[in-house]
Amino acid sequence: MSNMVLQLKNINKAFTTKMGNLTILNGINIELPAGTIAGIVAPSGTGKTTLLQIAGLMDVPDDGEVYINNLQAHGLTDKKRAHLRCHHIGYVYQQHHLLPEFTALENVTMPLLIQGIKPKKADIQASEILAEVGLAERLHHKPSELSGGEQQRVAIARAIVGTPDLFLADEPTGNLDPVTSDKVFTNMLTSLRARQGAALIVTHNHRLAKSLDKLYEIVDGNLKEKDKKKLILR
Repeated sequence: MSNMVLQLKNINKAFTTKMGNLTILNGINIELPAGTIAGIVAPSGTGKTTLLQIAGLMDVPDDGEVYINNLQAHGLTDKKRAHLRCHHIGYVYQQHHLLPEFTALENVTMPLLIQGIKPKKADIQASEILAEVGLAERLHHKPSELSGGEQQRVAIARAIVGTPDLFLADEPTGNLDPVTSDKVFTNMLTSLRARQGAALIVTHNHRLAKSLDKLYEIVDGNLKEKDKKKLILR
């Protein structure tokens, strides 16, 4: 129990529409111990992003419990949730959301500075992680000077630079061509496994999903473990 990084217990979430309440998540339960990289595959609109945002403390469930490193996260104030997110969670969006006016190095250094790490040490750590994802020669390039795959690798580096206990990614290679997607995904998994944190990755790429430790799908608001052998390659 001591190495349990993420626990979601009986998570429920609904949204109000013109047609009434629409239930997105219905009694979701999941446990991710340290060292586990899990994936979620499901069609669009099934609640994958909502689930990821609840796990990442960017949204709150209507009911249920969220634990990060066995610490109760549901019910915390916004300030305490932000602190927990800053120090223990890394998040990668499908759209990388890099700051366009800053270089790759500056984008990756920023979360370290927010954590209170001194600039010189932060630069060293950021440079090392960017080299790890194959961008040692691109440190001082701004996002507009990088390819789509390079930009996404910067976003991944930014999410894992502080060695977060929990790494969350929402379709991190969804906008990349197959060859670039393979490189980025492989790079990401290598870095994650070296850090032994827990990760939950939403992906539509079934071939890449087969390389993960566990796989889930959302069906009618419920989270179910999926047999990787039954995935149709695409």
